[in-house]
Parts: sequence; C-alpha cells; structure tokens
Amino acid sequence: MNRGRSHSTRNMLHRIKHCFLFPCKLRLPNRRRQILLVIVTTGALITILLAGFDFKSLQSHGTHFPLTMAPTEDLAADSFDLLFSYEYRASALSTVVPTRLRDLTSSRFVRKRRSSKLFARIDINSLQGQDGVDFPVTIAPTAPHNDCKSWKTTSQHKTTLITKTVWERQYFLLILVSSAPENFDRRDLIRQTWGAYHTFPSNWKTFFLLGKTRNQAQSDLIITESDKYGDVIHGNYYEHYWNQSLKIQMAFEWAARYCSFSFLLKTDDDVFVNTRRLIDVLQLKSTPKKGLYMGKVNHNPKVQRGRGKWRVSYIEYSDEHYPDFCSGAGFVMSYDVIECLVPLFDVIEPYRIDDVYIGMLANKTGVTPADHGGFVMPHRNYDDCNVVLNTLVQHQALGDCLVTLFRVHNKG
Repeated sequence: MNRGRSHSTRNMLHRIKHCFLFPCKLRLPNRRRQILLVIVTTGALITILLAGFDFKSLQSHGTHFPLTMAPTEDLAADSFDLLFSYEYRASALSTVVPTRLRDLTSSRFVRKRRSSKLFARIDINSLQGQDGVDFPVTIAPTAPHNDCKSWKTTSQHKTTLITKTVWERQYFLLILVSSAPENFDRRDLIRQTWGAYHTFPSNWKTFFLLGKTRNQAQSDLIITESDKYGDVIHGNYYEHYWNQSLKIQMAFEWAARYCSFSFLLKTDDDVFVNTRRLIDVLQLKSTPKKGLYMGKVNHNPKVQRGRGKWRVSYIEYSDEHYPDFCSGAGFVMSYDVIECLVPLFDVIEPYRIDDVYIGMLANKTGVTPADHGGFVMPHRNYDDCNVVLNTLVQHQALGDCLVTLFRVHNKG
C-alpha cells in the first residue's frame, strides 16, 4: 500500500519536473494532488527568485558597490566632474544595492536609518512673524557634536576650495552667490543693486562662487574681476550644472574656515534678494540664532523615476522620497549648522542635485528645514516679472526685472 503511494508521488513529481522543461497539460485525478502541485510549484518559483540574493549577509558586512552616475540624454558625458565611478559609503544611501538588483529594489527592502540629532526640531507652527507670515521662533538647540569643530585642526582643505582669503571682520549676514564664469553681467548688476553693502549701513557682505572654465579668455577676465572686487571665491573643479554640489562644499568650507558670521544666505545669480528686509527678519528676537535652515521647503519630495532632466535611477538613490530640503535658489543657515555640515562631506558623497544634497546633510545632523513665505520660487518664464509683497528672496529675476524689484522694495 505505502509502496504504491510512494510510487504514485514520485511519478507525479517527475511529471511536474517534466512540465517545467516542456509545457504540457497535467491531468490530476483529484483535488489533493492539485493542491500538492500548487505548493510544489510555488516553492520552486520562490527558490528560483531568491537564489543567489543573500540580503542579510550584504547588509551585515556593510558591503558597498562601485556606482557610475550616467548623464541623462540631454547632457554631454565629458562635461562632468561628478560622473566618475566611485564607491558610496553605506551611510550615504538608505540601503546598499548591487547593480544586478537595481531594478528589483523597492521600498520594502530599504532599511530605514534614524539620523543622530545634533539639533532640536524647530516648532514652525508655534508663533507668528511679521506681516502675517508664519515664522519659526521656538528652538532649543542641543550642544553640537565634537566633530563640528575638530575638522578645522588641519589646514588641508576637505573640498575643491582654492581661495584661502581670511576675513577678520565679524559679519551678521554672509551672502554667497553661485555664478557661472561667463555671467559677468549678472555679477556686475548684483554688485550695483541688492549686493552692494554700501546701500545701507549694516554688517554684511556678498561673495561670488566660481569653478574653473576651459575658456582661457574667460579665465583671464575672472582673474581681473577677482583682483578688482576681491569678492570671488574659487573652486578647483570645472563648471557644470551637475557640479553644483561641489560648489556647495567649497562654499561652506570657506565660510566656516575663513569667515566669522551669524547667518549665511546661499543663493544664485538669477535671484533678487531683499537684503534690508532679510536682515530685519533675521534680527527679530523670534528668529532662532542657532539650528536655523530656512527657505522654501519641499516637504517629503518624491524621487522622479521617469524621463527628463531630474530623472534619478535606483542605483543613484534607492528611496522613493528625499529628505525635506529648501529650494537651492535661496536659503539661510546659521553658522553652527554650516560648521557641522562640513565634516559630513566625508560621509555623504556629492549628489548631483545640489539642494537635495543639502537636505541630505541637514537630515543627517537632525536639522529640520523651516518654511518661510518670503522665499518666492515661481514656476514661470523669465519674461514675467511679478512684484510680491514681503519678499525676502525671489527666483528668476534678471536684468530689468531685477532692477525693478530692487527699486520697488527699497523705496523710502
């Protein structure tokens, strides 16, 4: 009796194995055998899918894999400094994903990491600022981590920074403007309008951030410009849109290493800054003097996986959402935040979307970005020029528009 059952089972398994190799129709005489077929088939499929993928062993050993950041279709591959093969540290990504798994990775495989909190959270909804604009005013910063200062003990630069000019003066507001080498007219117009610190008495100054150019004529003109105005900070990398994170790194290192300031505004050369009003807001008693990261906040932003300029592959970033971050066109940070972000450059590699990269650094230190309505980031063409009341920073302001905004906001 048992021998008959055993022979029957072996015969059925042989037929199942045969049907995996050669499609056929199984004739199952009863429901018990049908159930057995489903179980065996399901087990075989699971075994095949999971063969060779030992997730726990990869994570436990902290394995990281060489990644290559490929340009999108509308970019030239030979223009990048960031597009080289390198290894991300495990802490730079939420999970470690080998190349063969990049298309299989989903959020359920991502191991969430809780960032260490170097700063207390900002209570955005607690109080109101001036003119009915919400403004975060309540913060109890914790003591910064020791590493926030120890990196300064060596004179060797941590970034592509070339400039070593030391500014002994204590500034209340330091403004750093990202600019391209060829944008001479933009820089000159800023020097004549909102970037001219002699327009009203206060303790602030504007500097411009530039990388290298392969155009020798432009390079010579930049040297002349730098000698004339003394407000250009140089980085040892070639300019490209996707190299903006390198500019952020060298800007923050220069500010924290060679300057003394209370607040830093990082902005671009196509932006209008209402300097007087911004200083007034930062001088309010309700404004946090430490732990501040303020601008136009992108909350729980989703990673774009489709086509286009902002497309990001799973191998570049495996999570479905970025940490909250402020728009890169203009944001303010207090000195202690800048000082504590610099040592993280050795931990989190440059990410090609610069404002997202800053959000990653801030998230790692436990700094929460604070949204302020005075940071205007319109989604429109440069041909439009709209005057917005209570503006602190307004993106997409060039030429005549910038002059108009400067005159309107500086009446009286």
